[in-house]
Amino acid sequence: TLPASVGKPGWETRNGIKVVTQKMGAKFKMQSSTLGIKDKKDKNFFETDVAWAMRLTWSGEFIHGAWWHNEFGKENVSHGCTNLSDNNAKWLYDQTMPGDPFEYTTGSTQTMTLDNGFGAEWQLSWDEWSKPPTQ
Repeated sequence: TLPASVGKPGWETRNGIKVVTQKMGAKFKMQSSTLGIKDKKDKNFFETDVAWAMRLTWSGEFIHGAWWHNEFGKENVSHGCTNLSDNNAKWLYDQTMPGDPFEYTTGSTQTMTLDNGFGAEWQLSWDEWSKPPTQ
């Protein structure tokens, strides 16, 4: 069990099964501009390096170290990412391969959609997945 911080109100982390698509290495620059937040005066603006980032969705959900946070497991403060301590992020990074699934049950009303990463297909039942495409 790794204590984490997920999305704060207004930036909830989506529920559902997500799959690691990329491992970004020991240092990766996270920028709020990818979420449409470009004004440095905006309280949600950020631009910082994080450790041990792994991409989960095309829309920008990652698992990563959050050196600035120390209330893991107690407070949700991210913009939708899963924040871990740098040590726990490194441990998880070392245990994980692209293609590994992670299931989220955050209590959010936001859920994964079929167009938001490799984990999208996990949202379908086998019957839905195996239906032939409609013309």
